[in-house]
Amino acid sequence: QGKRRPEMRAPHWVESPAVQGTSGAVVGVTVVVMLGLHLRSRCRRRRHSYERVCHELDAEERDFKKALEGQAPDIPDLEATQFSDDETAQLEMIEKYRSSLLNKGEAEV
Repeated sequence: QGKRRPEMRAPHWVESPAVQGTSGAVVGVTVVVMLGLHLRSRCRRRRHSYERVCHELDAEERDFKKALEGQAPDIPDLEATQFSDDETAQLEMIEKYRSSLLNKGEAEV
């Protein structure tokens, strides 16, 4: 009960009037710079007036789109595709490699 805790005091350099005035000046300059940058960016936004983009297709683009939609796709039927023995071996090798990567990824998780 007789022991008193020592009083907590700031370091001697914090109490210096020069340091307190300097930190206030730094804060003031920072606020002024930030305000200036904000106002500058707002003024620049007003100078640029962009026109709204029309997302509709013109007649030529509509005709092109219709022509593309009317074409039959050139994608072969993969089920009916016949592979040679060498190609089949390569496909099996790729599938084994993919499976090993997937299994390795699952083991790490």
